[in-house]
Amino acid sequence: MAFAPDGDTLATAGADRTVRLWNVTDPRGPLPLATLTGHSNAVNDVTFAPRGDILASAGFDGTARLWKVTDPRRPLPLPTLTGHTNAVADLSFAPDGRTLASGSFDGTVRLWQVAGAHPTGAPAVLSGHTDRVYAVAFGQDGALASGSVDATVRLWDTDHERVAGRVCALAHPRLTRAQWARHIPGVPYRPPCG
Repeated sequence: MAFAPDGDTLATAGADRTVRLWNVTDPRGPLPLATLTGHSNAVNDVTFAPRGDILASAGFDGTARLWKVTDPRRPLPLPTLTGHTNAVADLSFAPDGRTLASGSFDGTVRLWQVAGAHPTGAPAVLSGHTDRVYAVAFGQDGALASGSVDATVRLWDTDHERVAGRVCALAHPRLTRAQWARHIPGVPYRPPCG
């Protein structure tokens, strides 16, 4: 389950393949707002984007689903995120709300660019765990942690420029003009770490 950032709405994941939204402004009498359907197996996790307008759900069906919940009484389905080959166990939005991480029983973590609630491009696939990934969490600085049944926690740097800088610092020797011409003929010379 997860609270929306305003604390008024609670989302719950169900073995009955649904996500339910509740108004919890009166803790003595929570009111049902909506039931979200679409998963073909039990729902493992739910999480709200930092602004509270998007909800993501993770399912045993191997998918993550996005929902527009600006009006939690009338949620709208958004794209379904597919690509994992086993159950999606956990989800986490980056602090800016533009990236969603999904951890799966397939042993991978996927990073989905979901700015504007619509995924753009293929997800980045982070591999290295040797068993099911049960937990993913973004830190306030955008760093990502994942926990697995393989008894490890991995820390991932999700800043593309910083990662590219480290790769270039380690790439030796630099790709020469002759090597470029031999391996990438017809493309103007532009070494990636130039």
